Amino acid sequence: MADLPSTYKKIVAVKFGTNFRDVTKVVDAPMPVPEEGQVLVKNRFVGINASDVNFTAGKYDPNAKLPFDCGFEVNN
Repeated sequence: MADLPSTYKKIVAVKFGTNFRDVTKVVDAPMPVPEEGQVLVKNRFVGINASDVNFTAGKYDPNAKLPFDCGFEVNN
């Protein structure tokens, strides 16, 4: 396996609200190490869509716990 960086960047919701930029931040997270039979996929571009915006606004799950990762179409 090629050398992996020790961290990667991800978008995390840190509070609820209607302004996506105000309620999220980009953070460094530890790079996951794939286990036997798993693969690690590098995403060069990831879109934020209406589901992410509505979820951070508290419209989908009123019991959601902060913080949580954004980019639902990419998260496992």
